[in-house]
Amino acid sequence: MCLTSSLLFVGTRDFKVVIINRNDDSNKMKYFDVYQAPVFALNVYQEKRWLATSRFDGSFRVFNLDNQTSIKQFNMINISNDIETASLLVMMDWDKIIMSALQIILFY
Repeated sequence: MCLTSSLLFVGTRDFKVVIINRNDDSNKMKYFDVYQAPVFALNVYQEKRWLATSRFDGSFRVFNLDNQTSIKQFNMINISNDIETASLLVMMDWDKIIMSALQIILFY
């Protein structure tokens, strides 16, 4: 789960990321349906309008929030399809100083 000033992002076990606008009283949800494994970590970079996700299939993806397209994908960790059997759990964060200077995405 990731919270911004206006949006709530939730990764689900049924391969989706749910986006809820906290300023909209209708409780409508938007979905990213581009996964092949459950989502277990995500983070938003609001200034760039990017969403980073990691999944149990061992991949990390960075998406453009405006058009929901994939910007980058990395395969980095052991594959697991269930949080119960995952050998590695991660948290993600943005290094905004490096990103603004280099204009690249780094995972470390």
